[in-house]
Amino acid sequence: MTKVNTRFLSILKHRFDEQVSESDILAWLYNFEEKDWEAALILLNNVSYYSDNRCCNVLESGLSKILDECKNLPIVFFPIGGIGKSGGVMAYYINKLMKSIQRDWKFASNYEYDYKETPHAVILLDDFIGSGGSALTLYNKVSVNIPNGSKVFCLCIACMQKGCEKLKSNDIEIYGDVHIPAFARRKSIF
Repeated sequence: MTKVNTRFLSILKHRFDEQVSESDILAWLYNFEEKDWEAALILLNNVSYYSDNRCCNVLESGLSKILDECKNLPIVFFPIGGIGKSGGVMAYYINKLMKSIQRDWKFASNYEYDYKETPHAVILLDDFIGSGGSALTLYNKVSVNIPNGSKVFCLCIACMQKGCEKLKSNDIEIYGDVHIPAFARRKSIF
């Protein structure tokens, strides 16, 4: 029987924010043939896990950068996907974060938000940006009303590199953890 490095198991446990125990990892590993354990552990080591704590930290970090950049602008948040979608869930986290901040801010309830002709920090909000298509679709719907002098951002937890590039090419700054696809030609764990 192959011995599994207990130090590596401990590191993996910490990578999963203590939500997975060493015995959970071993139980998962026993689903594979022993000769495949090393490959399975390499794969597991490359999984990105986001606990509630990590989600809040990523959102708070991005929000902090946006607030620093837009000190004098009121803020409007547009959750991507509307009520019941993940953008709405992210709104819950943002609401908790913004309660302690003395700024003029609101969540937009529709695409035709009344800016009162005042420049704003416009923040598109979601948990995950894949291709960037959903964020761009929302942006195209709301952009017709955005006053000159406004700044547009996308705040998310995780973003695929292509989605990030697509939003940046449309002058939307994005904040969140950027990831490359698992099956990218270069840098792939496979």
